[in-house]
Amino acid sequence: SVSDRLQQDTIRPPGLLQPAAATLCFLSAGSASELSFLVEPTDVTAVRDRPLMLDCQVQGEEPITITWRKNGAPVPSTPRVRVLENGTLLITSFQKRREGSDADVGEYDCAAQNRYGLLVSRKAKVHLACK
Repeated sequence: SVSDRLQQDTIRPPGLLQPAAATLCFLSAGSASELSFLVEPTDVTAVRDRPLMLDCQVQGEEPITITWRKNGAPVPSTPRVRVLENGTLLITSFQKRREGSDADVGEYDCAAQNRYGLLVSRKAKVHLACK
């Protein structure tokens, strides 16, 4: 069965794993050294000029670095946008459009990295509520 095959792939040493699916299975096996998501970002409707928080919580061997992307590009840290210690992305005042820049609306994902590898979350769509 598929679950038997996945279980066998999880038990094999990393060098013997088969491509993509087996590697993902190995990464999510849950030992202390490997990364796994406790909380991934979810789709949300934001309100203009209000705070927005997107959650990203990971377990694994420290140190773990959390980075965020919007529409595939890194989200720069600014006084208005920052990553909290727990991995959450905080936008203190959600904007429809900023001077010289794009709106905060888009698809966000977080990436967690430690010495064992990199794990990327699902994409969360952030929409603006109509006022």
